[in-house]
Amino acid sequence: IQEIKCPTLVMVGAHDPATPVEMARRIHSQITHSSLVVLPDASHMANLEQPEQFNHHVLTFLASLLVGYARFKNRVVSRKLTRKRSAP
Repeated sequence: IQEIKCPTLVMVGAHDPATPVEMARRIHSQITHSSLVVLPDASHMANLEQPEQFNHHVLTFLASLLVGYARFKNRVVSRKLTRKRSAP
């Protein structure tokens, strides 16, 4: 699990007996670029028990990936343009 290097969303229901919050915290602590969300009033089926909160956090996480990708792409394009201008 420590080899995961990509952004990761760790989401758990506050009352999940199969994956307790403490286990989710350990998972989160071992993945460098992870975010942890604990959904209150949810158990193991958080996507069904708290669908609005679940969807909100998933969509927010995905949007953050798009923003990060756009920033990365802009830096790459900017570097290419700078190289072309400084080429002899």
